[in-house]
Amino acid sequence: MAFEEKPSVCVMGLGYIGLPTAAVIARSGCHVLGIDVNQHVVDTINRGEIHIEEVDLDGLVQGVVSRKLLRASTTVEPADVFVIAVPTPFDENHAPDISFVLNAANKIAPVLKSGDTVIVESTSPVGTTDNIKELIARERPDLKIPGMTKKPQTWQLPIAPNAFCPVAYWKSWYRTTDRSAASHRAARARR
Repeated sequence: MAFEEKPSVCVMGLGYIGLPTAAVIARSGCHVLGIDVNQHVVDTINRGEIHIEEVDLDGLVQGVVSRKLLRASTTVEPADVFVIAVPTPFDENHAPDISFVLNAANKIAPVLKSGDTVIVESTSPVGTTDNIKELIARERPDLKIPGMTKKPQTWQLPIAPNAFCPVAYWKSWYRTTDRSAASHRAARARR
């Protein structure tokens, strides 16, 4: 049976990767909740405005906010698909700091349910997905963790790290790639 309804999406981080990602997914008709730790960013987006400089992003955000397809908050809510798009800066030893990624996963864990998909969009080093799986396994022992159990998994964890890409790229990429919904559709079809 084909999955007919569009998944709800929660994008963690509304910076140069997260906001364009959230806006383009919302333009496809999905209801998107964007999460950011900065209340000013949340308020700005909820007014249909942007806090970063990016060609054509202002009109796109204004349009999806006015159609109530995109809203922003500091509080995570349940969704079908979660996209982690938070910074991974370098620490004083020039090693990637994945604390923002792990913090985002920690905030997702309480609302994660069977059939959900978590996509790591943040550029992160090898081993980050294992860290996320271990964190969620500790927080949510009721869920079957991909690669950590012989039982069928109950949620998906694809990784798709990207470096900075302008809105024009995201518009084209998300228009032609059904990646975020594909894993969700497959999970729903198996239920």
